[in-house]
Amino acid sequence: MKRSFRDSSTCIAILLFTYNVYGQNVDFLKTIEHAKRSVLAVVCMGQNPDTKSLYLISVDGSGFFASDDGSFVTAGHVAKGLFALGRIPTCPVKAVYVPLNNWDTSKSDVDLRIIPIKRCWWNDNVDVGVCTLAVNPFLDDAIKLKPVVADFDTSVQPDGTPVAFTGFPLSFIQPITSQGIVGTYRNATDVLGPKEMMVDKNAWPGASGSPVYLSNGKVVGLIVQRGFNDASGLAFARTSFFIKDFLAKNKADREAQEQKEKQR
Repeated sequence: MKRSFRDSSTCIAILLFTYNVYGQNVDFLKTIEHAKRSVLAVVCMGQNPDTKSLYLISVDGSGFFASDDGSFVTAGHVAKGLFALGRIPTCPVKAVYVPLNNWDTSKSDVDLRIIPIKRCWWNDNVDVGVCTLAVNPFLDDAIKLKPVVADFDTSVQPDGTPVAFTGFPLSFIQPITSQGIVGTYRNATDVLGPKEMMVDKNAWPGASGSPVYLSNGKVVGLIVQRGFNDASGLAFARTSFFIKDFLAKNKADREAQEQKEKQR
């Protein structure tokens, strides 16, 4: 009887572990599919002088929608790099692209909507940028499945918390998702809290600007750097509190600039 009870307890423990692990994975998979609708590729496009058709020069980074007015967040160095003087190669058309229907990684071709960027603002200190678009994708009839706005969580997550980040590294046309855990935080301040989250998962070139989110979809950070040398295999993210703080301080400047344009 004792052996039978012990075996039963073991089976129950295994079942509970399986439910927790695979149940969370199933929930996370649904979250990832939803989160992919908030991400976009930040790109440089060329334009054929004869046909005026656009062609892709480079995928410079990643971003995600922060408001249904069409503005999006990316890493500051990505936004800054788009408008850099003397940039090689040059960037005639600064733009983003989103799918007309949905991302489908089982297909090699996806119908995309390319939208020019109007302007960007960035802060070198926090390495966060925000950009506005020439067309609001949330109101664009050509986009059948509308994007979604990311929701922030500014709380400090315990070490070991599962997270994922989704973006467009390595010039991939469709988004790539990586899963890892919160390793630790760095650069803590008394007022604003920790500035940088370390994720125990490698980020590839082009992932800068990707949202880092929890299994419930809440964004807790933004990828700003990948690890090098001894830190390879890690990714570094700006925490959401600093992202929201930047957006709040930048909002007045953006609204003032847009008001001036309307008066012209």
